[in-house]
Amino acid sequence: MGDRGKGDGADSHAGGRAAVAGLAALALVCALLLGSIFFSFPSNVVSVRDGGSVRTVSVELLPQNWPFFTKPPNDPEVIPYIVHGDGRIEFASQFPNGRAENVFGLSREQRAQGPEMANLANQVEEWVDCSGARDECVETAVGQGVAQTIHNSSPVATLCGTVVLAQTEPVPWSYRDHYDGWRLDKEAVMIEAEC
Repeated sequence: MGDRGKGDGADSHAGGRAAVAGLAALALVCALLLGSIFFSFPSNVVSVRDGGSVRTVSVELLPQNWPFFTKPPNDPEVIPYIVHGDGRIEFASQFPNGRAENVFGLSREQRAQGPEMANLANQVEEWVDCSGARDECVETAVGQGVAQTIHNSSPVATLCGTVVLAQTEPVPWSYRDHYDGWRLDKEAVMIEAEC
């Protein structure tokens, strides 16, 4: 019986050491994660990190690169429009995902339109500058009457025929009261998309 009591005490002592070691390892991992997040942010009133040796080591060993997950909101965005034979211009974007036509986000076919627009926009030779007529940018591109012919090689083509691509930029925060929408047309082009 004496041996049995010694074994139980040694097992509980070893279990306690394992629990302490596990908690210490967890605390170390959490400290490293929080430190890497802290040092990935730019300098602020709490800490100056730019150029410091700790920041450099932290960013090299444990990078936290948030742009990998999100697209910057101030990036230009291409918006498609279809031009019908009677001159009517129709918005042709299949976004947002939550629309009923997209089965409230369950369908993934609309996601192919982004790469399709990027492929078309990369083939454009000359854009029409809209800095003087931002409200009529699409109409200005159609009014010029010359469409660039571009081959649409998308396997899920949604933009065929006469299409206008408009590059937009967000309305600067300081001018938000002067515009109705949240994006401004920067330039546009009318193309003949061959599918």
